[in-house]
Amino acid sequence: MTRRSVEIISKNSLHPRRAAVFARAAGHFKCEIAVINGDYRVDGKSILGLISLEPQQGARIIIETDGEDEVRAVETLAKILEGQQI
Repeated sequence: MTRRSVEIISKNSLHPRRAAVFARAAGHFKCEIAVINGDYRVDGKSILGLISLEPQQGARIIIETDGEDEVRAVETLAKILEGQQI
């Protein structure tokens, strides 16, 4: 299992378009992917789940991956949330 904490810098870090990009990228990985915001845990491959997290600017969310390509997945998905090109 690999985990990475990502700070939400922009209030738009998980708006619907970014959530769709995140979920689409997550779908390319074989590992299980979860995104955690406080007490809420959602499937990282679910657009609606990601949008429902509603992380506030300055919050830290956790990307948790488990499976054969978990390290590459967590690195790629963290870049998406940080606004970097993948």
